[in-house]
Amino acid sequence: MFSPIIVLSCLVDGLKFHNTGKVTIRNSLMADNKYHVRYGAFNSIVTLQNSTINAMSDDYKYRLNEGSDNYPHTSRGIYASINSDVNADDQVPDSLALKSVTFQNFKNSKTFEFYKDDRNYNQRGFGNPVSATDVNILNSAKTSYPYFNCGTTYYHSFLEDDSGTLVAPEERFHRQPGFIVAGREGMVAFLPEGVCEPISYSGSNSYQPDGCSYYCKGVCLRSVEIEPKGAHAYTKMTLTNEDGKEWTMSYNGRNKVRM
Repeated sequence: MFSPIIVLSCLVDGLKFHNTGKVTIRNSLMADNKYHVRYGAFNSIVTLQNSTINAMSDDYKYRLNEGSDNYPHTSRGIYASINSDVNADDQVPDSLALKSVTFQNFKNSKTFEFYKDDRNYNQRGFGNPVSATDVNILNSAKTSYPYFNCGTTYYHSFLEDDSGTLVAPEERFHRQPGFIVAGREGMVAFLPEGVCEPISYSGSNSYQPDGCSYYCKGVCLRSVEIEPKGAHAYTKMTLTNEDGKEWTMSYNGRNKVRM
């Protein structure tokens, strides 16, 4: 455990976790860094607790832009790999846990951004996603709130928000516990009607016309991987829910279906 840590004005990474395990950082401040927390590959159980991430301190504004909020400073609060997974041998979760963390002054920046870390061999999307408990975002732009970009890279991505504070106050589901999920039909195929809504500021494209991310309130999501047995050359699997709803999924390169 480390308490406190102060990380200021780093040109690249404030705190970088790679092949790191069972670390708790408490009562700490990160300010004016390009990447405040980079969470890469092969980590396990890193917790950030009772801490503040400040994208642009008053000192930074006055030294570089005479006190204006409009200085084109961009930073990332949490920069986390989306292709993390659970340790196959001992089932140790490798997710980053945020507990009582405050993000502030993210004007032209992102509180969360997700990327694919090529050092991690898992290609299956999130195993254990970043978990967020009692997280607050203050004095920040609506577009700084977390969401998943459009594209197949984020196909199986989701982020748990147990207090509903990771969505902007303008959204109807603000402060309702739930999950931010990639805006793919397969991610929400078997959820009850009406529990998921597009996040208005997540963008869209021709493949995801309703939005690149949804917010699904009052549900509990988990990743499941299904591996068929037998001598057949499988290409697709159709699952049927008890209410008769069906969804057909393709196999990945490891002859498994991820949902």
